[in-house]
Amino acid sequence: MRRRRHGGRVDRRYLFKDVAPLLPLPDAWFANGSVVKAWTIESLAQKIGVPPAALRATTNRFNSLARAGRDLDFQRGDSVYDRYYADPTNASGAVMGHSYTGAGATLGPAMTFGYVAARDIASG
Repeated sequence: MRRRRHGGRVDRRYLFKDVAPLLPLPDAWFANGSVVKAWTIESLAQKIGVPPAALRATTNRFNSLARAGRDLDFQRGDSVYDRYYADPTNASGAVMGHSYTGAGATLGPAMTFGYVAARDIASG
């Protein structure tokens, strides 16, 4: 998901398809109907041709499951792995900080810190 709300602001740090963070989605996506935007759930429902009450109910259900940390429909949040990555207290410090410089950029740091960790383990 490219954009999510945090207390009224939009988070644009994530890649969406081939569009880099902070860049607008291509106008062609809106023009051809691949992407639709609206200010309210009800107006979005109208634009995409679904009953507004159904989209509102689906959105409310999804949000309540997300707040609870368990998705009863798709079993997300049931495993220790899911709970680890959903818990904001389980954050690891990235060597690259808040940026991702491209494919393969994390291989060097991974190898380096793997080597350092292995030497530490071997030294007792």
